[in-house]
Order: sequence, then C-alpha cells, then structure tokens
Amino acid sequence: MSVATSFWDAQTASGKPMRYRTLASPYWPLGTKVRITYRGRSTVGFVEDFGPAQWAVRQHRPPAIVDLSEKMMAHLTGKRSNVVRVRFEVLRWGKGRRYKTAGVGYALAMRVPTKPATPNRSPDR
Repeated sequence: MSVATSFWDAQTASGKPMRYRTLASPYWPLGTKVRITYRGRSTVGFVEDFGPAQWAVRQHRPPAIVDLSEKMMAHLTGKRSNVVRVRFEVLRWGKGRRYKTAGVGYALAMRVPTKPATPNRSPDR
C-alpha cells in the first residue's frame, strides 16, 4: 500500500510524451511496468518520469512513492487531481535510469508482492 499523487508534464524524463499510462517514481527504473489498484479498479502503467519530489514523498503516510498521470487518476478515482492510497504490483522491472536508490519510501517501493505459491498436487491415479 502506498500513497499516489497525480501529475501532468509536457515532457517526461524518458523523453516520451505524457500519456494515460505514464507513471513517475523516484525509485523504480524507467520502463518499469506496474499495476495500480484503487478500490478494486486496476490499470497498468509504465514509469516514464521521476517523481514525486522528496518533500511530497515525506508528507504522506505511507510515503507517496508513485505519481499517476492525471488521466489515470481520473479513470481510477473520478478526479484528475487527487491523493489516494493505492496498491501497487511491479509486473516487470525496467532497464532505464533510476533517480534515487535510497530515501524515504525506498524500502516500500522495493517491496515486491509475491504471488501465492500453488500447492503441489500429485497426479490422479
């Protein structure tokens, strides 16, 4: 669980234009694919920018480790500008640059939920 804020910039750190699926995180490498869930509604985005700023990360409990595009925030919550608690799941790590490798929220950002193990079943005889 993390706090997510919303943002909109004309240009992103990755050089890609801002779009619905744009996420920002100071801790995840550019290109990281993340599922964001808010009150049962989920969508998938890609880290294409760095943010939120450290002052914004620190002012929330739990820390705000991800910014959602205003369009994604509106889709999930009904408001373009919002601050909400979300669940996140890193689906695939990106290979791009990373802005920070320590700081408030780093441990939370790097905690990757694992899927429950499937019990071993013996074949029917």
